[in-house]
This record gives sequence, structure tokens and C-alpha cells, in this order.
Amino acid sequence: MYALKCMTVVDINGRPLSVQDCWKLFNASNPKFIPLYVSYHHYRCEGWTPKYGLKYGTDWVLYQIGPTYYHAEMGIVIFECDSNGQVLDVDRQREMSWVNLLNVSRVSEHVRKGMVICAIHQPPNFDPKNTTTPECLHGFKVQEMKIERWIPAKHRDGASTSVLNPISAKPQPTT
Repeated sequence: MYALKCMTVVDINGRPLSVQDCWKLFNASNPKFIPLYVSYHHYRCEGWTPKYGLKYGTDWVLYQIGPTYYHAEMGIVIFECDSNGQVLDVDRQREMSWVNLLNVSRVSEHVRKGMVICAIHQPPNFDPKNTTTPECLHGFKVQEMKIERWIPAKHRDGASTSVLNPISAKPQPTT
């Protein structure tokens, strides 16, 4: 609606809503709407189809074309940051801890999806109280980091993937 200008949204009485009316409604219904929209718009522009990722503990899952044609390839976890890169510590953010990231990473690996941490950086002049129109989106930056679980047996160059059998291993003499 905002970026493509090809859709009309109506209220329960059938009246068409303006972009500003929709923006206010969406922003009021979800305190995380702006970083979600920024990330959604970013991935759509990159050619991905984002879908809600609650089933996998993520904010989005990314499809190449859509869920009808492919399985999702990535799970996206979104963190909102200020202009200095500090993760905003507000009630609407999930706790950014290694335990939580490890949990999401394990789920993603179990369902054969990659995991991406997506940091949405606010512009330096951003005022959270002045988000009543889509013009507040100008200047946001997206930073991505792919997370993979490191398994030593899989990631050593030229090494065998077999594990040393502890029963047949002889202790080294000490001198």
C-alpha cells in the first residue's frame, strides 16, 4: 500500500483508509511495527518473500518465491538499535542473550533453516514519538549477520569426520 500504491484497505464499514490512517492503526496495534515493516520492506526489495516466523521462534521466515513453491530458507530475528548500534532495551524487545539466540539457532538447524540476526538501526534524528506517518522511515539502516552452529567435526579442513574411540585410545606416557 505505502511502497507500491496498488492496494486499498477498508475498515469494517467499508470505508477506504488512507496510508496515514493505516499507518496509525498498524503502529498502535503492534509496538514493534516499525522495525518489522523496515525489515519486511528490505527483504521484499531483495527479492525474498517474508512470512511471519512465530512457529520457528523468529520474526520472519524467508522464502525464495513463496510457501507454495519452496520451504523457507532463513529465519530472521529482529533487534532494533539506536543510531550508535546499541540494542534498545525496552519492554517490546526480546532479551538478546546467548541462551535465547542458541535456542532459536537450534530450532532453525533442526528444521534445516539458516538463521539471520537483523539489526534495524534508527537514524540519528529519529524521534519515537513522531511516528504518525511513513515518512519516519527515512534513514533507517539494516544490518544482517548470519549465525551458524559450529560443529568441529564438520568444519575442519581435510579432517576425518570420525570420532576417536575412547576405548581404543591409549594414554600417552608422562615423563
